[in-house]
Amino acid sequence: MFDIQEIISIAKHAGGIILSYYDNEEVGVNYKTNLSPVTQADLASNHFICESLTKLFPTIPIISEENEENNHYSSRIFWLVDPLDATQSFIERRGEFTVNIGLIIDSKPVLGVVYAPLSKRIYYVDESKIAYKQINDQDPVAISARTIPAETGAVILTSVLSNNQGQLSLYLRNKKVDKIIPISSSIKICMIAEGVADLYPRFGKTMEWDTAAAHAILNAAGGSIQNLNGIELSYGHFDLGYYNPEFIALKLV
Repeated sequence: MFDIQEIISIAKHAGGIILSYYDNEEVGVNYKTNLSPVTQADLASNHFICESLTKLFPTIPIISEENEENNHYSSRIFWLVDPLDATQSFIERRGEFTVNIGLIIDSKPVLGVVYAPLSKRIYYVDESKIAYKQINDQDPVAISARTIPAETGAVILTSVLSNNQGQLSLYLRNKKVDKIIPISSSIKICMIAEGVADLYPRFGKTMEWDTAAAHAILNAAGGSIQNLNGIELSYGHFDLGYYNPEFIALKLV
């Protein structure tokens, strides 16, 4: 039913649209009612992705960060889209931004594509439930999460914008830590999926479209995203405004 290469093609084209704005001195920054930034690149990418997905799958609803209305769909299947994840990184020219396209069925992420336009890295999982990483036009390579190295300890990923250092310190109190790396966007979750990092504790607000695509990839790579009670994140919570609970992304034991 779903050809992952079609979704990859959409994500790459959206990435090209974003890059066409990246070197412009003026990217047209505005602010939403929640004070988060939105640029012309966000909106142009969103328009292309939603239009393309609708052409391919006219009966499947789309919930996107940049859609003016994200209604409560009764459908058991829907897309979750962040057309430019880490907009602030894009504005500040830090490069750590992605295109996220995830498919949800029965509240679970089942397909996902995460594309980093500047590095031309793409992570994805298709219906085979194998997670892949591909750089530019090289052959895709299957990836998997790793066991935390006993000799060095865990590589911890945090959000660049995180201001919850107290909670992070408490969480890491009894853990052996190799290093802590602040990074923007869903690429953090993909780094755990490819086995170059170990834990991403998120103490603060995120939205379902921030995590859905990468969550599907991490699941296929042997990991999970769980709330602080150890329950895996689920999706489609219109009643909660599509906010995620605080969570930990990690390899399953």
